[in-house]
Amino acid sequence: MIYFLFYLMLWPCLKITSYFKKASNKILLIQTAKIGDYANSTVIFEKLGKFDVLIDEINLAFAKHDRRMEKIFTINGVKRKKASKLGLALELFSRGYESVYVLMPNSLNLFLARCTLAKNIVAVHHYAASSDFALLALGMKKVPHTLQDLTLLTYLKTVGISELKYEKCLQKPLFIPQENLIKSGKFKIGVSLSAGNKMKTPPKHTWEKIFEIFAKFDCEVYIFGVGEEAALLKNLLAENVNEKRAENLSRRQIFADLAGNGASEICGDLKNANEEQPKAQICSESSTGGESNFSSQICDTYVKKFGENELKIISLIDKIKLEELPFYLSQMQLYASSDTGNYYVADSMHTPTICLMGPCFASEQRGVADSLVINSHLPPVSSVFKTVRDIDASAFFELSEQNLADIEAFVKVRYISYLSREDNFLC
Repeated sequence: MIYFLFYLMLWPCLKITSYFKKASNKILLIQTAKIGDYANSTVIFEKLGKFDVLIDEINLAFAKHDRRMEKIFTINGVKRKKASKLGLALELFSRGYESVYVLMPNSLNLFLARCTLAKNIVAVHHYAASSDFALLALGMKKVPHTLQDLTLLTYLKTVGISELKYEKCLQKPLFIPQENLIKSGKFKIGVSLSAGNKMKTPPKHTWEKIFEIFAKFDCEVYIFGVGEEAALLKNLLAENVNEKRAENLSRRQIFADLAGNGASEICGDLKNANEEQPKAQICSESSTGGESNFSSQICDTYVKKFGENELKIISLIDKIKLEELPFYLSQMQLYASSDTGNYYVADSMHTPTICLMGPCFASEQRGVADSLVINSHLPPVSSVFKTVRDIDASAFFELSEQNLADIEAFVKVRYISYLSREDNFLC
């Protein structure tokens, strides 16, 4: 209600000023959600042509390289200051927009849209709309959205399109780093172990089952992420106490056998035989090595046994810039994660994806290019416009035998397809 009252106070001044303002055909898109929703919003970018955007600052990494955007505004700095909100409202008003599209219809965004006095304002009307939505959206065109509606189609309906005839495109042109870190010709699988919302982070044992499948193929796994993703990777690579004890006993027996047979040399330090060693072999590869898959940076490479096979895991954690993410995801032949922003970025790059949907509604938002969506046997509880946080959702990521079979079959088809290409045949 406070935003509507604030608007009523401003309206007389805005209305009088509008008579002296030159009309224009400018367009404003308001989408202040995070990376995943922003990536899905790009499905309408081509239809809009040249336009202004109001976004969350995290998406500046993508927007600042996008030639489709004329002017970029960010919402983060104005959320807590009334004067800043007023300043932004007046700046948007001064742009003289003809059309405004509100894809994230919270109270602040609706207030800002109203203050533009645009002739055509369209807002998504979803199941979790605030109590003051009716007042703030009064006179706007509303596009209804339910849990059964794919967000991509809802976004397209805001611009008058009722079918999925446009594709997502996060950057135009695609931002390409000066130097590509990845030089490998192997089948490459990208993975995000976690999500911004911890509720969407699959537990360790779920990833172990999936990595056991990956290890059946001659491939490399690249871990994407920042910050705490490193701790999750370390935890995934760690062995349990029983595994460590068995390995140490085995190593002691080997050393004893070698000594008993009069071996002239024993590789390794006998005094460290009883120490706990990480099961994963850690190799820091730099660009000076002829066999390195990387250039000009040092990236940690790990080798760990999952099931009966070893798997090479390469950490890109904190190694790439956010604006480079679409490019590097396009280098993957497969990407696996939960319902994360990276998943939707990979989908926008037409990289085949595996999504552990967990507690989220796949009916509302999912990959549409080439995606295997693994739904939980439990009913979903978290949606795009009503996100649940701070619950233990590990049960939503339990995988059935059928789930595992589906994942292996999906990987196998894309692995064979990659190897069958003429330029990859000898890799």
